[in-house]
Amino acid sequence: MKFLQVFKRLKFGKTAWSFIWYAGGMYFFYLCRWLMNIAAARMSASYENAGLLVLAVSITNIWSAFALFSMRNIQVSDINDEFTDSEYVSSRIITALLSTALCIGQVLLFTKGIYQVLVISMYMLFVAGMALADVMHGILQKHWRLGVVGTSYMIKGVVTLSAFMLLLHFWGMLYAVAGMMLLTMVTIFMFDIRFARKYASIKISMNFRRLLPLFKICLPLVIVTFLSFLIPSIARIALEKVTDTETLGIYGSVTLPATIMQTAILATFAPFMNILTKNYKEKAYKRFAKTFWIGAGGITAVFAVFIGVVHVYGAWVIKLLFGAAIVPYAYLFTEASILCFFMTSAAYTSLPLIIFRCNKIIMALYAAGNIVFAALLFPMIRRFSLSGANYVQIIAFAVVTVALFVTVIIIFKREFNKSEAAAE
Repeated sequence: MKFLQVFKRLKFGKTAWSFIWYAGGMYFFYLCRWLMNIAAARMSASYENAGLLVLAVSITNIWSAFALFSMRNIQVSDINDEFTDSEYVSSRIITALLSTALCIGQVLLFTKGIYQVLVISMYMLFVAGMALADVMHGILQKHWRLGVVGTSYMIKGVVTLSAFMLLLHFWGMLYAVAGMMLLTMVTIFMFDIRFARKYASIKISMNFRRLLPLFKICLPLVIVTFLSFLIPSIARIALEKVTDTETLGIYGSVTLPATIMQTAILATFAPFMNILTKNYKEKAYKRFAKTFWIGAGGITAVFAVFIGVVHVYGAWVIKLLFGAAIVPYAYLFTEASILCFFMTSAAYTSLPLIIFRCNKIIMALYAAGNIVFAALLFPMIRRFSLSGANYVQIIAFAVVTVALFVTVIIIFKREFNKSEAAAE
């Protein structure tokens, strides 16, 4: 209950129930994303469609980093209103359009078959739409309208899953992804933008003299997000090249539940950025540190339970969802859960450094993790096969997480010393 009291004490006119509704919406949305992968596997004669969906997600995840441009945390922690809401929205439109164009260019050059090109391109348009929704959610989050954001994700979950399954059944993967994308765009314009306009004046501005400083602030975090997405994406793409699309479909089907759990947990703890920013603005560094450790402990506890449940019941869940054919691969579920714990911990531990604007330090530490990943990728895959793809990611993100925690502790001490010196 102490966790909920943190939110009840905040003077933003909202209760913990808004946060709970937000978290529920996030979990529901990512559950629907997982069910899409299950549908692709179970509604097809083979795992070809599931593999194609995993490939589309892996490739577009890399470009999603560019579309989002790591702006959400900068937007929410902009305590001095250095940039306007219109400038955040305008910059997001630019990055979403550019990332879509670059992704389509990539798949045209390097992806085999026009059908794969079209599916991945349609999925990238879906990702670009979600990037536009994200900046609207940043406006709502800053005003603590988390319940509205949660409702938005619930609507998107229903729309994406329903459209995907219906169109996949009657017309195939391409129509399923295209229909899902189009209906998602409709919900963004009818719901997200409509509600965001109640709290902000949103006008498209292409004043690059104002936008370029914003891009410059975000750039190190863009590289961080890119490096973070690059590790799992390259691991999956490498598996597809070494084996085949169907094997990748099996790998993706088994490990995707853990990935979605990781994304949902991280999103659930997103409001901690508001709380930490408020504490920093008030120079309440001890409360800042206490709040941070509450979040870190919460993430660890949730994942400890999740990993334990997966270890005991993972094979049963895989058999229930996908059938007995891929139960021998259920061990990948536990490995992926451990990996997702380190990915989530690294992302969460970056929050104080973002508030302190130590973005280049974060970038350097993630770069070190990628160097470790690159050095071990092929030796680990050759020795441990599918598990090797998980092991090398676990090692890389564990290195990043430990380094980030050490850095945060050092910076905490520095800020506390500053606070105590000012008090004297």
